This record gives sequence, structure tokens and C-alpha cells, in this order.
Amino acid sequence: MTVAIWFAGGEVNVDAFAPCLQCGAEPATIDEQAHSLALTGHYLKADGLEQVP
Repeated sequence: MTVAIWFAGGEVNVDAFAPCLQCGAEPATIDEQAHSLALTGHYLKADGLEQVP
């Protein structure tokens, strides 16, 4: 399972492109998708994910 940080609100999510568990929004633009992908366990270690505001 991929751990991801929601690009707009900082909530923990199960996948970079899955809808936010809090508000249901999902990354729609290429920029939002790139930001979402960058905030995953594929690119950041666990301690890096914890530091995302």
C-alpha cells in the first residue's frame, strides 16, 4: 500500500490519486497530480512524510 499526503490539506491518504478521505476532492490538474505523487512513500521516507505540513 502506498502512503500519501493529500496535496491540498496535508491529510494522510492511501494513494496519491485517490480522493481525499476528508473532503472527497481529488487531484485534477497535471500540477496537482505531480504534487500528489511527490508526497508519497515512493519519493519520501516516513520521516519526510511526517514533516509535511
